[in-house]
Amino acid sequence: PQNSTRALSQILRLASAVRDEADQSPPAVPTIIVVTNASDDAVNNEMTADVVANWQRNGVDYLDTYEFGAELKLDHDMIDPANPKQKVDVVYPVLIDLITQ
Repeated sequence: PQNSTRALSQILRLASAVRDEADQSPPAVPTIIVVTNASDDAVNNEMTADVVANWQRNGVDYLDTYEFGAELKLDHDMIDPANPKQKVDVVYPVLIDLITQ
């Protein structure tokens, strides 16, 4: 399926706003869990790591990170059970554990 350029531009604007705000201020919430996927080529995990580092520098109360390893070969859309490439048997238990800690 084709992606909407308007939707993509809005996602990029949001990402830019989050990055800029993280550079200057602590996050607006006290608890954050950042989950990344090492095999996802649609997302820049280095930029995500920069945002995490800025939040830590600016005083987040609680921040945990988890990365699904590249060896799992997870697709970008790793939580959609309708995605035929999805491995919900691998992803869901980890996410549930992170959320319920």
